[in-house]
Amino acid sequence: MSQEQTDLRVKRSHKLLRDAFIELIAEKRFDEITVGDISARAMVNRATFYRHYQDKYDLVEKIFTDEVGALLRELGTSPGGPKRINPEKPAEAWVKMFERISRHAKLYRALLGHNGSPWFAARLRDWVVEVINERELLRLRKQSTEQHAKPNALPQEAAISLAASLFINAISWWLENEMPCSPRQMASWTLMFFSYGYLRALDLEPDPYVSFALE
Repeated sequence: MSQEQTDLRVKRSHKLLRDAFIELIAEKRFDEITVGDISARAMVNRATFYRHYQDKYDLVEKIFTDEVGALLRELGTSPGGPKRINPEKPAEAWVKMFERISRHAKLYRALLGHNGSPWFAARLRDWVVEVINERELLRLRKQSTEQHAKPNALPQEAAISLAASLFINAISWWLENEMPCSPRQMASWTLMFFSYGYLRALDLEPDPYVSFALE
């Protein structure tokens, strides 16, 4: 068998197992799903599952790693520094991110929903915190110094953690309600929240045209 044929078989097995796993989460809780359930739904034997994954937790971790890699490719690289943008015309990176989530709604709905994996939700939240820290920390430190944040301001680390949690909850709400608005609208609302609610929590004066520009 050629390397190309082997690669195709591996990709096919990955897809079968992941699709089966996502279907099962729609039916029962993550902690109730077994490797046997996943293998049976994918119509492969358990040996095939263990050839690719150690257990169901390893499967979720690899799904997370692949999806974060895809999201980063959608977001692209950041040259650093704040950008002046209008929340009514959200940065295309944010729009692309929500567009990807909408294209893979079944995956996100399953893993972030009531039956989903708490580990996946926690890791996604931690990743959002990392992204915010990487792309916003220097700007916020500079702004805090310039504006002399007041004593009652929420600590920056707490504000970032809260913003990340609310962002994940916003995605869950959007998906659970069958995406009642477009990815562009969700991106706009997200930027508006970060522009006003987030900076207000830090007791900083928000600039309506400075936001979390991921581009």
